[in-house]
Amino acid sequence: MASHDSGYGMRRLDSYASDCSQVLDPDDPTITGERRIELDDPEDIERAVMKQMSYKARRKHQQRIKIEFNISSVLHRQKFLMRLAKALMTFGAPSHRIESQLLSAARILEVDAEFIHIPGVIICSFGDQETKTSEMHFVKCSGRLSLGSLHEVHQLYRMVVHDEISARRATERLEALLSAKPLYGPFIRITLAFCLSALICPLAFGGSFLDMWIAGLGATFLCLMQISVAAKSQLYANVFEWVFARSPTYEHTNKPLLVSSSLELASKNIVCGSVKMVYALIYTLFLGFGLQIGSDLYLLFDRTARTELAALAARMMATASVTGTFVSDNGTFININRGYPLTGTFTFTTEPPYTAEHIIVGCYRPPDFPWYLQPFPWYSEFAIVPVFSVLSSLANLQPLWTR
Repeated sequence: MASHDSGYGMRRLDSYASDCSQVLDPDDPTITGERRIELDDPEDIERAVMKQMSYKARRKHQQRIKIEFNISSVLHRQKFLMRLAKALMTFGAPSHRIESQLLSAARILEVDAEFIHIPGVIICSFGDQETKTSEMHFVKCSGRLSLGSLHEVHQLYRMVVHDEISARRATERLEALLSAKPLYGPFIRITLAFCLSALICPLAFGGSFLDMWIAGLGATFLCLMQISVAAKSQLYANVFEWVFARSPTYEHTNKPLLVSSSLELASKNIVCGSVKMVYALIYTLFLGFGLQIGSDLYLLFDRTARTELAALAARMMATASVTGTFVSDNGTFININRGYPLTGTFTFTTEPPYTAEHIIVGCYRPPDFPWYLQPFPWYSEFAIVPVFSVLSSLANLQPLWTR
């Protein structure tokens, strides 16, 4: 068997001179003596390097990567963007981030698109560079905050822009998510409404233990009407909230709206921010009118309360004016007017039947009231606030067990 030096310190053998019956290929490593220097696959090395990079560096690197394996058609990608816009609005995504997320998805998917977001509507414009035309779509929908579904939408968005799933598959999952039933049934929603209203009563309004149950029962009736009547009648749904504005739960509904409008204005989105700010102010007026109407209706049916309120107002406003001369019988007023008589008109008012220190958030709470009519101590907030936060998240359709 002939052999010669390969020049790398190894001897190359002639395969035809083999003593075995099998003829080896001339490029076989047994003949050439070559050894594999790099054992890892280049893609595995790149993936390992990406794991060692920081979050900012990895995000900057991923933004420069173009999609190479997303073979979905342009129509499927455009449909995904429209379904993504509808899902973000339906599940209550922060409106100041909707446009940026859609533009980022369109850039990664290599779709020539522009988006304009106004309250309740997203205008999608898709351009075609070859035909020099554009196609415009209006995505109109309304919804409420759904934390669990919103998280799933964000996960689908990340999977598409990282090319983990195709746009067509993501569109199907978004459509299934939009058509899915609510996470919690009517019984759980009514129970959460009872608990939230009962907890917010002592927390924000200085309510007592008895007031908690009354507020909870009112919220139960309110939620029951919302599920059974307002969901089926569009005409009644428009006036539903301020008709039942006496519920403590609905007195805080305009605060998230004010926060959202402030974030819109801070992000230079003047149109959405100004519209939401004006709507929040008008909504506050509606709540005020609802509270006044509810108070008047209660006094209309409760004659005893109406009589006592009128008598209390009369006593507080009762005054007596006397015109004449005031002369001191002793020396207690020696320092007033040098002891000389005072001439003029003197007005006398009745003393208020209660002191201001016993009024807590507009409610009269004297110390002689029983314990179930007394306000909760201040340290009870350490237990009420966490429970209220958890129940509020569940009421916003957050799953109980999440990773």
